[in-house]
Amino acid sequence: TMQNKVSIIQAGSDDLISKQTAPSLFVAQVISRAQRGHDIRSSASRDSLTGLLNHTQILVAARRCFNVAKRINSQVCIAMFDLDHFKKVNDTYGHSGGDKVLLAFAHLLQQSLRQTDFTGRYGGEEFMILLVESDESQASIILETLRMKIAEMRMAASATETFSITVSIGIAEYDYHPD
Repeated sequence: TMQNKVSIIQAGSDDLISKQTAPSLFVAQVISRAQRGHDIRSSASRDSLTGLLNHTQILVAARRCFNVAKRINSQVCIAMFDLDHFKKVNDTYGHSGGDKVLLAFAHLLQQSLRQTDFTGRYGGEEFMILLVESDESQASIILETLRMKIAEMRMAASATETFSITVSIGIAEYDYHPD
C-alpha cells in the first residue's frame, strides 16, 4: 500500500524497487546506488583538492591506529608535515600555483608510502601521516627519504621558470607499554 511505502521511505530508505523489476534493471539499480553511496562517503571523508583523508578522518584513522597498536602491542608513528614558506608560494605564483604544489606533494606522499599507512591533509599546508607498525628509527628513514624527494621536486612556475619547496617534519612514536 501507499502508506507502507511512505513508512519505508520515512524510516530511511532512499527508494523502493518493485518485485516486478527485471533482473538486469535490478542489478543496474543496485550497482548505481552502491557507487553513489561510495561517492558520497568518499566526498565526506576526503580533502576536495588533494584526495587525501580530510582533517576529521585522519584523526579518526589516528585513533584507530593507536587502538590497534595497543591491542597487538605494536608501534605507530605519527608525522606532521608543514610546507615551508607556503604563503610565499601563494603570493608569488597565485593560489592556482599553490594548489599545484599541494597536489604534487599529496601525489608524492601517496606514491611513497605503504598501502597500510594513512595520509591526510590536516589543514592548509599541513599534512599528517600515520606509519603503521613502525618505530621511530624506521619512520625516520622513510621520512628523511621523503624530505629529500620533496626538496628535489621541481615545480613549473612558467614555461621557463621552476622552483622547489621544502618541508618541516615532526615525528612522534606511540608505543603502548602497560605497566
